[in-house]
Amino acid sequence: VWLQLKKHKKMKAVIFFLPLLGLVIGQSDRPTGEYNRAQDVAAYIVRFSNENDIEKGYKFGFDTSNGISRDEQGTLTNVGTEHEAMEVVGGYQYTDPLQRKVTVTYTAGVNGFVPTITYS
Repeated sequence: VWLQLKKHKKMKAVIFFLPLLGLVIGQSDRPTGEYNRAQDVAAYIVRFSNENDIEKGYKFGFDTSNGISRDEQGTLTNVGTEHEAMEVVGGYQYTDPLQRKVTVTYTAGVNGFVPTITYS
């Protein structure tokens, strides 16, 4: 009788967890809405620039065919002192799955990373 009861409890556990497992496996990781990932897969670079100066800093940027862009400039400050640091100013933009233009501008340096995000 004890062995039958033990098998019965295992069967109840299987009956309970099997549908739960099916729900978890069936969940989609894709965003909802009208987002078209095909345009991102086929995107290409339409503008690219990259300048490096070991004594002054750097500057780079790019634009892609699907509307993504990024620009950044780093400048050395207090050169030759114990407080020498890199100050960075930059930003990027893209269209999110809800078709909003997301623009992120930022500074980074002695005060840490400070972003500003806007939607339009």
